[in-house]
Amino acid sequence: MHGDFEYFAWSEKINRRYCERHGYSYVARRNPGRTDRHINWQKIPDIIAELQDCDYLLSLDADAFFYAQELKIEEELIPLMGDKHVLMAQDFGSEQERWTPGFPNAGVILMKATGQVKRFLADWDQSSEIDDKYKWEWPLEQRSLWEVVLPGHQEIVHIEMDYYRIQARYGYSIRHCFRQDDATRTQAMKQYYETYLNLSPLSGIKRNPMNESQKKPGYFGMAYHYTRALSRWIKAGRPVRNEAEIKRIFETFCSPCEAHDMESSSCRYCGCRVNLKESALTNKIAMATEDCPIGRWQTPESH
Repeated sequence: MHGDFEYFAWSEKINRRYCERHGYSYVARRNPGRTDRHINWQKIPDIIAELQDCDYLLSLDADAFFYAQELKIEEELIPLMGDKHVLMAQDFGSEQERWTPGFPNAGVILMKATGQVKRFLADWDQSSEIDDKYKWEWPLEQRSLWEVVLPGHQEIVHIEMDYYRIQARYGYSIRHCFRQDDATRTQAMKQYYETYLNLSPLSGIKRNPMNESQKKPGYFGMAYHYTRALSRWIKAGRPVRNEAEIKRIFETFCSPCEAHDMESSSCRYCGCRVNLKESALTNKIAMATEDCPIGRWQTPESH
């Protein structure tokens, strides 16, 4: 984050909240770096500096933010890497904005902390010296990545064709506000934060107003959410919350929530059953692996 763009503050709030929720380390870099090339280049030496004490590093440009706060990196993104060491999405903003098909967008990069990745980054950083066009002409560091760096490192890089799985204007893991002005980016992030991540100043309980589409997940949406919850729970060894914790969650969060359907004892958002009586197999709040999908409740037991 370099400069004084208004959306920087919202980007940091959203991404820091996401990382705190899942126990990830969050770092916002603000060093402007060298002045003999465009400031966009600074993210590469910043990544190199941070890739020293971790197993994986996920780099986001300041105009990208975590949209699906409940989805974890290790569940959604790392599996897409396969046996590769670097993961990027092809350079699409949306179905209407297909800029450079088959070539990666450098706004969101997931990488392993390996010697091969460090060599890839070092070559990328040094590629700006080949020609001044790489220092100053759009698309800057992406241009040298495509033309100079990738040919020598293709064996470690996976470019995801289903770009929206990683990042896009309407991506479901990360939303990237491509090629928009400051005001548009600020409005998008501010609206997201205030709608889904705002906190009640009195209680500290998360209040996430729901829109009509969220209130009606439909049969397939319900099946999807329930299957994901059940899969996580079984994979973790079927841990179960105690009766007191189930009661606390249900009475404090689920029962008074507008998403709670009393008639079916289920959540209108995800479709999963939530109640005091049933076993964990058919009762999401009894599964110790689960949090509320819209952030209403979260306990240490779920981590």
